[in-house]
Amino acid sequence: MSLKTEMKEKTKLEFTKLKQMSWKDKIWYIFEYYKIHMLVIFLLGCLIYLIASTIYRQTFNDVLYCAFINNYGYGDMNTEYFEEGFHEYGNFGKKDLVTTDSSMTLHYGNRDSEDEDSVSLSSMTTSESDYASTMKISAMVAAKSLDVVIMDSTTMEGFSSQGMVADIESILPADLYASLSDRIFYGTKEDGTKFPCGIQMSGTNLETIGNIHIEDPVFSVIANTQNPENTVLFLRYLLGE
Repeated sequence: MSLKTEMKEKTKLEFTKLKQMSWKDKIWYIFEYYKIHMLVIFLLGCLIYLIASTIYRQTFNDVLYCAFINNYGYGDMNTEYFEEGFHEYGNFGKKDLVTTDSSMTLHYGNRDSEDEDSVSLSSMTTSESDYASTMKISAMVAAKSLDVVIMDSTTMEGFSSQGMVADIESILPADLYASLSDRIFYGTKEDGTKFPCGIQMSGTNLETIGNIHIEDPVFSVIANTQNPENTVLFLRYLLGE
């Protein structure tokens, strides 16, 4: 008997068995004797879905990724304004992605007992949540997938010393930078020198329309952003230009 015929006979026998059983017995029988088969099929389906999703995701283009740090009113955040609104403002295509992330927190611990020259971003965090956020930020910067960070001025004072944010003067057009002279926020480089690392955003659309709850928010651009033009466009959008 060929393998094909044997499989056909076996399948026919199984259907005959099931036909003679009650629904309760059918369910028990199928689970008892075919649970391994079902598990394999399920895992195979998950694998196929993961591969297909990954391939499909690669057809999209990330035009902006913005992280809101220490946004304690994230439940009230107007995500539509930041994502759909900016997408329309920038006249981006259907497969151009604008992403905002308000899941991260970052606070700096007591630095008095540490050598100022040896303090790292991870050593300055004060909780498990902060540490997880630190790892996420570091990974995203290393992958060049993070473009903009917006955080409170106190946190930005420490964050600016980690070499992750750009000199905002080198990013913004000269006329825009000049028009924002009263909003320039100065951070500290790793060598202790001051530099313009961001724009103070209090009273802008960031708060009034976006409903962001960050105390004295500062807009900064990540130094290795792959989308510098879009970060400028996003700033203009938040300023209501």
